[in-house]
Amino acid sequence: MAPKLHKHILARRMAEKKHVCASQNDVTTRASNVEWVIFDNIHKVVYIVIPKSASTSWRRYFAGFVPNVKGMLCGNREKFREFGINFTNQVPTAEINTRYHDYVKFVVVRHPLQRFVAGYYEVAVQRKKYHGLCHQIRESLGKSTSSTCKEDALLNFGEFLQACSLGLLPENSHWRTQQHQARPCNVDLDYIFKTETVDSDIKILNERLTIEQMHFPYTHENPNMENGSVAEKQHMNDRTKYDNLLKSTQHAFPEAFDWLLGYFAVDMEMFGYTWDSARGVSGCRYNNTGIC
Repeated sequence: MAPKLHKHILARRMAEKKHVCASQNDVTTRASNVEWVIFDNIHKVVYIVIPKSASTSWRRYFAGFVPNVKGMLCGNREKFREFGINFTNQVPTAEINTRYHDYVKFVVVRHPLQRFVAGYYEVAVQRKKYHGLCHQIRESLGKSTSSTCKEDALLNFGEFLQACSLGLLPENSHWRTQQHQARPCNVDLDYIFKTETVDSDIKILNERLTIEQMHFPYTHENPNMENGSVAEKQHMNDRTKYDNLLKSTQHAFPEAFDWLLGYFAVDMEMFGYTWDSARGVSGCRYNNTGIC
């Protein structure tokens, strides 16, 4: 059974979301305009996907319902439709709002600054998406490009942040604000789950859907970790690494970092996250553990 204390935390999350939404003007967007959604028509559940908020692991969770499927929920979408799982573009617009009304709906969020760093690593470093913009960005930042913009040049995090703050890079779903990615003020959510509390959150969902307990398919499991939750330890490792990067960047580029805090201000308030500028630590306004 899910602990009562955690159910109280879930209720508090919904109350915070409702409070912040009451002050927002974004009330005209229809639920059908949410960009990326997975519908499980067997268990009657809607998962609103936010990239870099454990979305690959959650897709693998749904893939676990489909026989003889390994890996994340992608590829042959027609096969998944045979087992009652649809993506947004497989559901007629007229039916989407009906399913939102009848199904259990949840979204998974992450600390906005941590997610921004994760988005940088995936898009700018791993995918090398902005190599071709190296000269333009570094010239705009007043830097010499003759020796630094080689074919394999990578923007460092400071350059990436400054480029975003100056509007030199297009908005990307990997760091777009979670309120705009998921439209939580336009969808009557049942749950707000978080990457930081996935072990407890999955128990709540399985209990609600009367699903036998499933092992959550963490994307970055490390079998060498002993004692305690694999997910929790991995989260803490990433959190420390990302906080250190954010802290050094805040010191080096204060104006760009102020833009970052402003860009994610509503996300931070809506989902209960904080940034301690003096200590350079991401956390939660309810306590000092980073768990909201």
